[in-house]
Amino acid sequence: MFSPRKATTQNRESHRVGVCVLELIIVVPIVMMFLLAVVTFGLILSESTQVLQAANIGAQQASVQARSSASSLLPQVVTAVDSQFAAAGFSVSDSNRQVIVESSTIDSSIASAGPGLYSPADALAIPADSVRVTVAVRLGVMSEDFMATYGFSIANGYAFYRVVKKYNGPSI
Repeated sequence: MFSPRKATTQNRESHRVGVCVLELIIVVPIVMMFLLAVVTFGLILSESTQVLQAANIGAQQASVQARSSASSLLPQVVTAVDSQFAAAGFSVSDSNRQVIVESSTIDSSIASAGPGLYSPADALAIPADSVRVTVAVRLGVMSEDFMATYGFSIANGYAFYRVVKKYNGPSI
């Protein structure tokens, strides 16, 4: 009379363990995906902040130079942008970074260094006596692409920022 009860209790306990394992098998990948999405979002936000800072530094560098064409401003701006990325601890190569300098002083020229990640054709007009610096960087370059395991890759995306500054440098 007592042995059937023990068997029933053992079946219930083993059934509970089985349900618990099944729940873990279903829930853990979903929780991991959510956690990796949060981490990836944080990394993208950090990358975007660094790209904005690099664009600010580049625009500041261009605005204190003598008023000239964008192609003559480009080398100093690229050096300033690269040094900002290096100071932040990111190694960004020329093939993954684009710097565009647009000047509205002499010939309203546009100069670009790097791959064609971003086209300035859709940008608004630059105010008079100003310079605009655009920095674009591929998203997967500065951090890991954690969501690629689940089929959501950020490797083809890029972050870009445009900064406009008035010229403060000497006139020609």
